[in-house]
Amino acid sequence: INFYPFLYQFIMHNQPVVEQYTIEGDSFLPEHIPLLQKEFHLRACFLGLSYLDPYILLNNPSRNNWIRHLSHEQLVKLCNWIIQVSSYLEQECKKHNVAYFDLAKNYKEDIEKVYKFLLRE
Repeated sequence: INFYPFLYQFIMHNQPVVEQYTIEGDSFLPEHIPLLQKEFHLRACFLGLSYLDPYILLNNPSRNNWIRHLSHEQLVKLCNWIIQVSSYLEQECKKHNVAYFDLAKNYKEDIEKVYKFLLRE
């Protein structure tokens, strides 16, 4: 992934100035976290879904609800892709000793665990 150098520069320039911030995105991978932790004080985790169906996806829209325009077949493909990427991230997190949270079983309870993990002292 070519985004890593930009992520590194962003953290390098902001960590001394900004006390706390969150970076959310899909442009970096678990393998980058140990590299960053060698130089910077940071806490990182990845989130995923081991189960997802079109009904769940359609009934939990984001602000930019672009999925509402997808056909059922496209929604099924998207759900399968999200599950595959989540599985990959989970394995990579284990490999690189990075926290991973599967939000498929009880989203509200599990997202609270994520908040507690990220906000602990």
